[in-house]
Amino acid sequence: MYLSQTFLSSCLSNPSPSTLARRCRRLALVSTGFKLTIFQTQSITLGTWQSAPGKVEKAVEAALRHGYRHIDTAAGYENEAQVGIGLRASGMAREDVFITTKLNNCDHGRVEDALKDSLKALGTDYLDLCGFNFRPPKGNA
Repeated sequence: MYLSQTFLSSCLSNPSPSTLARRCRRLALVSTGFKLTIFQTQSITLGTWQSAPGKVEKAVEAALRHGYRHIDTAAGYENEAQVGIGLRASGMAREDVFITTKLNNCDHGRVEDALKDSLKALGTDYLDLCGFNFRPPKGNA
């Protein structure tokens, strides 16, 4: 069974949050059993890349108060501390929020320390998903 480009596009074609959430649940259920891991968070993710300092905290807080349950950040975004402030300000219990972060590509040799840095910045004891953020040099995209 394949997840076709058409199917994936149809999952993302309607901007309505409730429709998108239903379709994403369907995507996660259809994908069960594949080696590709897809998490069934049953929510829409708030990405925090290029979020302005002083605004990302409010964006995270508002998103969580309005039903978002997945926050995506990265050490390279330089806003993990502000994401943590927004998480705490929302009043949501940590276990009710799925947090994804990414370590910088140069952190391969210091994974444990880099993870500790992210955990400290976010103000949490654990992450739900962590990867490496690889951005090619400018002009090589």
